[in-house]
Amino acid sequence: MEFFQSLSHFFQWGFGLTISWSTMLCIPTLVAVLSVIVIAIKVCRSPACPQTETPILTQKDNYAPIVLDNILNRRTIYPKDCLENKTITKQELEMILEAANWAPTHNKTEPWRYIIFHGPEAILSYLDFLEDFYTTKAHIISENEMETFRKKMSGARKDWPQKCATLIVIAMKRQQPDENGSRIPEWEEISAVANSVHNMHLMATGMNDIAGFWSSHTWCKRARDSEEMRVFLHLSGEEDRVFGAFLLGRYDTKQRRKFRSSRTPIWDKVQIIEV
Repeated sequence: MEFFQSLSHFFQWGFGLTISWSTMLCIPTLVAVLSVIVIAIKVCRSPACPQTETPILTQKDNYAPIVLDNILNRRTIYPKDCLENKTITKQELEMILEAANWAPTHNKTEPWRYIIFHGPEAILSYLDFLEDFYTTKAHIISENEMETFRKKMSGARKDWPQKCATLIVIAMKRQQPDENGSRIPEWEEISAVANSVHNMHLMATGMNDIAGFWSSHTWCKRARDSEEMRVFLHLSGEEDRVFGAFLLGRYDTKQRRKFRSSRTPIWDKVQIIEV
């Protein structure tokens, strides 16, 4: 109301000055344009509209709680606790693998290699290979070792094809010596692969209902460490290694509370040296 009263007084003042009608008509337009500019400036300066000069690092700080939350909530969820006949989408799998690809790697050797068995039939083919290997070697394997294998294989056949959407065999491509015979120590390459798998697990944790389980394959280590395994997986180097498999499935998030864990205080494992 005050705006219109002021505008009326303005027109009266204008008539008193005997300003032409064309000029008078331009003045309200100018006032309207200036008003829009003032309002736009106020909106851009409001807290709801981020300023371009805000440091990007300040914005990135908001992600720290998300990262820590994923770390604290990462759990090994076994295939037996997964839901049957669920799938992992191509996009989800690609995101998990992309996370794996950004693990720390000394001299950027990127030693991790992944062989993916996607779907029940593919997972069964992997289990078939393991069973065929032990069947052909049974005459040189102790009865205790064979019994352990049979027991674990029975459980794997029961749960893995039905409850795991994807099985990812974890392998390492060993760096070859350079012309001077130098190369990175094997333990650093193994550490890089372990970091890569951990990245996969953290990404899966961030996807809410995707379960992850790293089977180290100690129950079938004779096959895991064999030349036959390297041939089966098309690993060409004699020093290439297999470290088991990472299994992905989906689980009921309502049961999340059952997957609890704990740690002793970090300060029980830390020394601080000040000079």
